[in-house]
Amino acid sequence: MPATPRKSNQPDARGKSRGGMPNVPYLSRAVARRRAAHLHSEINRHDYRYYVLDAPIVSDAEYDELKRQLIAIEERFPELVTRDSPTQRVGGMPREGVSTIPHETPMLSIQSIWTE
Repeated sequence: MPATPRKSNQPDARGKSRGGMPNVPYLSRAVARRRAAHLHSEINRHDYRYYVLDAPIVSDAEYDELKRQLIAIEERFPELVTRDSPTQRVGGMPREGVSTIPHETPMLSIQSIWTE
């Protein structure tokens, strides 16, 4: 008898949705901890390539998806939020030679466009 196909919102045995991304509501704490550590590493690597080397290797959409995953994990498991988490800072250090520019209107915040 063939297996019953799972619905798109149901995770497989590894807690992943059909698209291969972790389905956060179904993650165990241990899996969430490992995934958060992996996301920290990946996001930090992409930040370095973007801000320091000026040589990104992922699209903005791919980067945003990594951040969304980490945010979702940290919202579900607040104990996994660390002071050095990419969700707790904005951007990174610019590469050498980048100068600052004074703004007539203060740059107070750059809002997320995910919900707009």
